[in-house]
Amino acid sequence: MPVRKVLKAQTRCPVTGGKVDKKHYVDARGYRVYLCCPGCADKVRKDPLRYFKVLRARGEKPDKLCKACNEVKGSPTCCKL
Repeated sequence: MPVRKVLKAQTRCPVTGGKVDKKHYVDARGYRVYLCCPGCADKVRKDPLRYFKVLRARGEKPDKLCKACNEVKGSPTCCKL
């Protein structure tokens, strides 16, 4: 049986590798991808799957969004449905 790698919370920008600033993010395909700066947003919007793979390769994961309220699941602003 294959061993599943445990992914940790995202700390680095998938575009530049820099430290994320949670004020800068893109919501794509039900996930929130944090970025280091607004300049990285267009790249992630154009090809989110590419950057999901980058995160996974680093052992990181984007935050999952709530389908009902479109906020990060489990966050204080989530409706918790």
